Amino acid sequence: PTRRSSDLRDSMVSEETAAAVVVAEEEENIGLGCAMDRFGELDEIRGMMSSAWEKVEDERKEEQLLERWKYLFDLYQEQPHLIDPHLTSILDTLVKMIREHKTNHQLELTCKLLFHLAKVRGYKIVVRYFPHEVEDLEIVVSLLQALNPTDFSSWETRYVLLLWLSIIVIIPFKMSRFDSGSKEPMTDRILQLCKGQLRSKDKSRDAAGYLASKFLTRPDTRDSVLP
Repeated sequence: PTRRSSDLRDSMVSEETAAAVVVAEEEENIGLGCAMDRFGELDEIRGMMSSAWEKVEDERKEEQLLERWKYLFDLYQEQPHLIDPHLTSILDTLVKMIREHKTNHQLELTCKLLFHLAKVRGYKIVVRYFPHEVEDLEIVVSLLQALNPTDFSSWETRYVLLLWLSIIVIIPFKMSRFDSGSKEPMTDRILQLCKGQLRSKDKSRDAAGYLASKFLTRPDTRDSVLP
């Protein structure tokens, strides 16, 4: 009995030691994040973006990529402004990936990466750095129209695309230039997107509200839609 008691005590001590090491590492990471004076993970982030689509066929590798991405940005939750000098280059790459995606899985993974960046830095800051061209309007609207607002698995994709659209719609241009006989007027398409996404029960509803606030302040939209 004495030997078993000793083994039990040793086992308990080992478990307590292991737990203490984990806590110490977490506290060290938190302290490290608070002490940082610059964003030092840019090279790794670039490498992750360039290889991201290689992971989409392997669920385990994709999960590892996402967890590592989240870990690196979470280091800056206390000082997210340190990311700002690199937001343009990171977002340029991610938006380019959205433009060039070939599969839904590639689109979903890219939007998950972008969503977490927006979560850490704040979407109102991140959206300012989105590359935005008038020519992107049809691309983004068409992508959103192809997504089901009640499909919870696509909420990060819808959230990111709605944010991107919110910066595109404030560019001064005539919305009617995108109207064609085969589709509804662009103003109606965007308005329907806003309405549909505002009824969703996930976080994309927040992005839809932000989009609506920008879209409805356009002079041409205000005059034609609002009473």
